[in-house]
Amino acid sequence: MRVIAGKARRLQLKTIEGMETRPTTDRVKETLFNMLNPDLYDCCFLDLFSGSGAIGIEALSRGASKAVFVDKSKACTDVIKANLKFTRLEEDAEVITGGVLETIAALGNRNERFDIIFMDPPYDGGFYEPVLKEILNAGILSEEGYVVAESANDFDFPKVAGFKINKERKCGPCRNDFFIFGGRMMLKAIYPGSFDPITNGHVDIIKRASAMVDVLVVGVCGNPNKHSLLTPDERVELIKEVTKEIDNVQVMRVEGMMGEFAVEIGAKLIVRGVRDINDFTNEFQRAIINKQLTGDVETIFLAASPENITLSSSSVKEILAFNGKLDMFVPAVVEAKLREKTGREG
Repeated sequence: MRVIAGKARRLQLKTIEGMETRPTTDRVKETLFNMLNPDLYDCCFLDLFSGSGAIGIEALSRGASKAVFVDKSKACTDVIKANLKFTRLEEDAEVITGGVLETIAALGNRNERFDIIFMDPPYDGGFYEPVLKEILNAGILSEEGYVVAESANDFDFPKVAGFKINKERKCGPCRNDFFIFGGRMMLKAIYPGSFDPITNGHVDIIKRASAMVDVLVVGVCGNPNKHSLLTPDERVELIKEVTKEIDNVQVMRVEGMMGEFAVEIGAKLIVRGVRDINDFTNEFQRAIINKQLTGDVETIFLAASPENITLSSSSVKEILAFNGKLDMFVPAVVEAKLREKTGREG
């Protein structure tokens, strides 16, 4: 195995002996980098399931400013370090021995951003979906960045909320190698609220807003002016359960100011539901403040559906206090949790 082009051209690389790795052949690698070449110069490159490091080293050789290599096998990372030293590319590289999911989370905590992320996991290991989800959750993909995933050509690639497939390419002598090019969805919105508890009115707004954007984040906020019935974690879990059939919905706790949080997660829109003119007046003022603080985060208002105009979390808690019926106002799983929490059987 050799470096094909760039400043380390023609140098032979070590491979891992006695292990069931699947090195990318020179011919397939050349096809891949012909596609990547326009975006390589000065990019930050992440090589997941690195093996011998041949892909990341090729990227460095062709002009990437930095490459991070991740593999759980110390035998692999030892070979990567030896290959980097031999090619004199170690100054622009970082080699991490560890699990891919844990390392992605750690890179996110370091505020690392990558322009190209390459992944070539074991085809039958069930890694594609959790790795893509963790890449999105950790926020390590740059604004214009993309992921390249190598797979078998008969692989049924998973659908992951927030990730879209831009291009597919078969290559190799038997066309058994299959490259998937994909990136972040570009339009993300956040729908914030205390959701104590989530009501049918909230669910209606979530369904309608999620149909308008690529990713909708439901942000669970604390409200110091309200006495909470459910803990933030309980609210997060209930919303996840209620929205589990909506593929492009994510649920997060909101820390800090809403506008700053929207910028942090890459949301371009804040969604607010309004039931009447009083709601609109209050939300309009918040929208102006968030716009002033963020510069480019807009707020959109969705009018409550007629059947939900009088519905609020406060009214649900009041009905619960008198042990009234809740089935018209909240999903069944929410009613069950509220009655369990308060000891009111209904």
